[in-house]
Amino acid sequence: MMEATALFGEPQEHGLVYCSVFLQELAKQMPGNIAVVQTDGTVAENDSAMAAIPKIFYHAGHGNYNRFTVECRTNYIDVETGERLDDFKDKIVHLLSCETGMSLGPSLVKHGATAFLGYDEVFYYGVIEETKPDPEPYTTPTNYCDYYSFIDCDVEVERQFLIKGKSLKQAVAVSQKKFDEYITKYSTGIWKDTYVAPYMVRFLRHDKINQVTYGNINVTATGEEVPVEEEEEYWDPLRWIITTFEGKRPPIPVAVLENLVSDTASNIIKYAPELKLRR
Repeated sequence: MMEATALFGEPQEHGLVYCSVFLQELAKQMPGNIAVVQTDGTVAENDSAMAAIPKIFYHAGHGNYNRFTVECRTNYIDVETGERLDDFKDKIVHLLSCETGMSLGPSLVKHGATAFLGYDEVFYYGVIEETKPDPEPYTTPTNYCDYYSFIDCDVEVERQFLIKGKSLKQAVAVSQKKFDEYITKYSTGIWKDTYVAPYMVRFLRHDKINQVTYGNINVTATGEEVPVEEEEEYWDPLRWIITTFEGKRPPIPVAVLENLVSDTASNIIKYAPELKLRR
């Protein structure tokens, strides 16, 4: 049985504890052939843990198109400066963060990473009514909040990839179905009448369509290749509209896009002041 080591970066600051608790629970479920090195998400602990030569690097943090940050936005991987870009050769990188799938992910693969999984837009992970207190980490959905569903969909990739031994491609397909399950629960299912339902549908769809992969996605956690299966072509009309628009619009500076995202979030808060978003 082939073995592999995974590094889980689990920061505790800036609301990222919601993500970290999931990673901590995941670490307890690993099969015998997967060793897990857990860090607190700091630069020092991450760099020290890299000495164990982890095959998988799964980290919660903040990011933008060109960089991934830890310790509440301390640079860790940076496309513009080249910081640590070459440190992930032959590794599978999964970043639970905003926007790193746009430029940083492809850059890591160009610098030798086996594969990358992340998001090429803002990753929303919490919706809560403003007048209520923040729920405890790992809290399941209630009438007025949901910090659980978004992260559960992302972590499903690693459940399938590390625990069940599926290829990254197969694991992401299950994650996409997990997004659909939650969307159905909030749109027509058991949670459709909850206070945050309309917002959950919107932001779950957003996260789902912006989940991206690069590199060799037919590989398993232990490095074995899964034969490529013939699949029926799937056409996602919403994704087609977005990508068509992106391909034809004139280039927009990153700062403008970031302002646009911030303005959108501000408008949501303006017209629904009782809601609070985490991203």
